[in-house]
Amino acid sequence: MQRPVVFAPSSFGTRASATLPLVLAIALVPSSATAAEPPASETQETDPAATGQEPVPKADPHRARIAGYYAGFHGGISPGVVFGNGKAGFAIALHLEYGFDAGTVIIAPGVSLGAYFLDPNVYVGMPTAKLVFPIEWFVPFIEGGAGVGQLAQSSTTGLALLAGGGFMIHASPSLALGVEAGYETILGTDFSVITLGPIFALSF
Repeated sequence: MQRPVVFAPSSFGTRASATLPLVLAIALVPSSATAAEPPASETQETDPAATGQEPVPKADPHRARIAGYYAGFHGGISPGVVFGNGKAGFAIALHLEYGFDAGTVIIAPGVSLGAYFLDPNVYVGMPTAKLVFPIEWFVPFIEGGAGVGQLAQSSTTGLALLAGGGFMIHASPSLALGVEAGYETILGTDFSVITLGPIFALSF
C-alpha cells in the first residue's frame, strides 16, 4: 500500500515566522546606528563665511571717544592771530555746539561769539554749522556761519560770514586740542580777515 504524501503547511509557516524577525532585526541595525550619530551641523562650529553672514565688526575706541565728545552740548575756546588789511592782531572766540552722530560724519550746529582786536576792534556773533570726519584719532572738520558783525569805533554793523576748517586730536572724551584756520568778512565794510590759531575744547 502506497503511503500518502502529507503536506504540513503549519511547519513551513513556523519556520517562516521564526526567520522574519531575524531579517527585520538585521535590516534595522544600520538605520539605528545612523540615527544615533548627530548631524554634521551639530558637531561643527558655525562658520560665518559658510552661512553667508558677515562677522560683527569690533567697536573702534577712537570713534567711540570722538562720538562721546561731539554728542550733546560741548563748548570750546579758540584764541588766535588775525591778518587783514595789512594789519595783524589778536582774536578769541567762544563756541557752543550740539552734536549729532550721523555715522560717517558728525554734524554739530551751534553759535559762535568772537572778538578781533585790530584797529578798529570787531565783534561778531553768529550761528554756525560744523561737519566732522573722524579718521581714528585724527579728526578734520569744516565749518561755516552767518550772523552779525560790528566795527566798534564807527558802530557799523553788517552781515558777517565765516568759512573755515582745521583738525583736532581728542585726548579724552572731554578734552580736545587742535588747529583751525578761517576767513571772515562783514559785508558792507572793509573788514575781512584770515584767522589762524589753536583750539582748546572742553565738553560738559
